[in-house]
Amino acid sequence: MILQATPSEVSLDEVKSKLLDLSEIMKFHDLHVWSLDGNYNVMSVHVRLKQDYKLSEVSDLKEKIRYRLHEESIEHVTIEIGGKDGGCSYGKSKI
Repeated sequence: MILQATPSEVSLDEVKSKLLDLSEIMKFHDLHVWSLDGNYNVMSVHVRLKQDYKLSEVSDLKEKIRYRLHEESIEHVTIEIGGKDGGCSYGKSKI
């Protein structure tokens, strides 16, 4: 049996603060942090931006997020980006 849990060395309050400290981010949800082996920590998050950005700017923002979260012992981050008017489509897909 494999159990997943939030790693003890990761402060969710610090992670949330680092995300909201970025001027481009309006809010976020579906934040999940876990580790399968106790060493390699991963995270996924859906970020909503304050305005729409060019693809190259979004790419730069993702790198900035990954760099900040690496400081919190998170090795891999999957980031879904939503624009200022875009809502989350999770659970709404008809596919």
